[in-house]
Amino acid sequence: MTDEIIQELRQVKDAIAAEHGYDVRRLVERLRIAEKSSDSRVVDLRAQRMRGSDPATLDPVGNDRKHYQPA
Repeated sequence: MTDEIIQELRQVKDAIAAEHGYDVRRLVERLRIAEKSSDSRVVDLRAQRMRGSDPATLDPVGNDRKHYQPA
């Protein structure tokens, strides 16, 4: 049994991807335009990276795996 919410999210995701020809660059451009025209606050977490972090130890989100202790 597939969760209805997950199924709906996948349908929306697929529709948005199709709308942009499954082109990640076009999708990112759309998101950047939406971000600029939004009144919502956008937070850039890159500034919170630890100073002196080695880029080789950063995970995809930017957490330094050498110093990061998950809760």
